[in-house]
Amino acid sequence: MARDPMLEALQETAWRPEYFREMVNKGRIDLTSFGPQFGFFVDTETKQVRLVTSRRRQSYRYERIENVGANRYVFEGPDIGVGGIRVNMQSRKRIVLTYSWGDQLLRSIYIDFPEEIEEIVTEERERRERLLDTFRSRSRVFGSTAYGNIYLEEGMRFRWENYGRLGEQIFLKRVRGSGDVDFAYYLSDSLAASFDGVITFRFDEYSSDEGTSFLFTFDSAGVRFEYIRPQGIADLEVVRRDSSPLVIYFSFGGS
Repeated sequence: MARDPMLEALQETAWRPEYFREMVNKGRIDLTSFGPQFGFFVDTETKQVRLVTSRRRQSYRYERIENVGANRYVFEGPDIGVGGIRVNMQSRKRIVLTYSWGDQLLRSIYIDFPEEIEEIVTEERERRERLLDTFRSRSRVFGSTAYGNIYLEEGMRFRWENYGRLGEQIFLKRVRGSGDVDFAYYLSDSLAASFDGVITFRFDEYSSDEGTSFLFTFDSAGVRFEYIRPQGIADLEVVRRDSSPLVIYFSFGGS
């Protein structure tokens, strides 16, 4: 059988979502959808294909890969379903994947992504830890007379006691008060001159893509938080403030 370089590239490459490249180019990594686990993978030994995204994870056994046109291939087998998994090899470094999910026909672009993904993830985690250190270098306890105390614990953990009416006003669900601190979001250019950053409190009861976020600004005695609604965040960037925002002041050392 004649050698098929495109088919070899399809089978040998760990294909990554195209947005990986955009995230790295912008320097804005979303750890909920970026990592070594995400991609389209072909295992020729076990004859399995795996598709892992932030929303779905599926593994299929295939019996054969059919060439159905110029650089077009279909993974076929009883486990895959009608139509198979179709791949258009636009180049050795870029594919268009078409597949069925329930009653939907989905189309996604994947690329050959040679960078060290785990290294990029590590650098992003370290960036977020450094931002948390800007809080810890000032205090590990922040207090408000109306909204209780926030304690910064080991790792990226926090404990928020006596948060008062905030539980009903801005928390996404009933919480016990503990969770992870995160710095997943960035300031837009228009906000960068007025604020020091964006902090997110992800309570244990929240899912991995949920959080309660605030713009923050330090002064000599404490930190000012301004609540940001989820609708004010787009593509990891705070782009819009409320016209009448909820503002809370926390003093260093607790209330």
